[in-house]
Amino acid sequence: PSWLNACPTHPHTCTSLCSLVAASSAERWRQAPRSPEMICSDPILRKHCADLLPTAAEVNKASSLIAGRPALLEAFEQTVRIAGDTQASLARWVWAAKLEGHRGDAAAEHALEALQAGIAARLALGLDAILRQPPFDHGYLRSFTKVLPLGYHGVTRDGHPVLIIRYGDVDVTRLLQLWEQGGARSVRGANAFTMCFIRCVPEYVASVLFSQESARQGRTVDRIVAVIDVGGVGLKHWQGCLRSFVAQYVQYSGPVYPEIVSRVFVTNAPWLVSDFAWPVIKACLPRVTGLKVSILNARQTAATLTAVVSSELLPPFLGGSCACKECVAGALRDGGSMAEWERQIGVPWRADETAQKDGRAAPAATGIQWSCRNCCCRGVDSGDQDRRMTARSEPPSPIENNHRASDMCPPPGDSAGACCAQEGLDHSAWPTWSFTLCLCALAAVPLIAGLLVARWEN
Repeated sequence: PSWLNACPTHPHTCTSLCSLVAASSAERWRQAPRSPEMICSDPILRKHCADLLPTAAEVNKASSLIAGRPALLEAFEQTVRIAGDTQASLARWVWAAKLEGHRGDAAAEHALEALQAGIAARLALGLDAILRQPPFDHGYLRSFTKVLPLGYHGVTRDGHPVLIIRYGDVDVTRLLQLWEQGGARSVRGANAFTMCFIRCVPEYVASVLFSQESARQGRTVDRIVAVIDVGGVGLKHWQGCLRSFVAQYVQYSGPVYPEIVSRVFVTNAPWLVSDFAWPVIKACLPRVTGLKVSILNARQTAATLTAVVSSELLPPFLGGSCACKECVAGALRDGGSMAEWERQIGVPWRADETAQKDGRAAPAATGIQWSCRNCCCRGVDSGDQDRRMTARSEPPSPIENNHRASDMCPPPGDSAGACCAQEGLDHSAWPTWSFTLCLCALAAVPLIAGLLVARWEN
């Protein structure tokens, strides 16, 4: 089908098998009867939280109230409404109001108050222009997409776009440098790193991806499934700026993007976390949050995700068999469909990138390599080729210029212990003492995921 050739959520898929799977799924979506709002047709919410689902009367009341406020209605239609669907968009705000205990007309009235506050927050943070004209330099945004591997990769079996974040593949030293430099580029107290994440995740999803998928699927799509891969995470990943980032993200994004996440899967977690720590933490979380978040160990990851996403559309590191360019490369360093969209609209930083690839502005290879994430001292299999970055042919960013020499990969032929010695680590003792510490640190994963989802709900 013609629409498959420009699939915004999976632009690189070119195999006939992927095409057949996507076409078959689209046909089933068009034929099956469904609710106009994904939130009201969510099987988990219908089974366990039916009392919290927005009713037709509550959404209609909110619709009639906003119709009587022309200025708010205009702002809503221009900045918040998804795919031109007023009812589905208002239902998300009514849901948030019901989570706070409001019912009936009170839920509709509170939803409009929260909507007005969210639009004001968008204006204060400059979110209406952040996709095309971010309030920080382009080099910083490019560094963000390279430091934090994330991308949008296909859709689930029931049509939810899939966001994948490989936190275990983050270079912690460069992440901390990026956070520190982001403080000088803050927007109303929000670090530039936080603003980049808001731009690349909830704002891109709500303003671009949902509209694209709604047009492609022939229905309103307004929720995503998030996969946070923690394979390879070590103690360093839970130090530094993580807590500050989570606090800022919850503070600034919560009022603007209610209920855009359907499920969260934290994958490749240690079995002690998934089997023992998570059940305890889950009992302390809000009911809806506990139902949405799943913590999966390495044995559970493939089986669980392939039940949600077709194997042909799932990356190999998550147990799938997708053979698109992004999966063959083994990394999510470019933003997936977001990068394709940016190239289509011609944003300046993508034009610079294209010029470099064409050889018009690309300098000679510097020989600089990425941080030693493959070394066994970082808890990653040294044979994991998808994490190995070879010599660069593009100029280093300011973040890379500041990268400490002790974090560079050793030259080919050097022992792994050589780079460990540069950082004062006892290579032989590392697996013994770090294993326990890493397990303790990873216990924070479900708590952080729960906080994010809970804030999205509110």
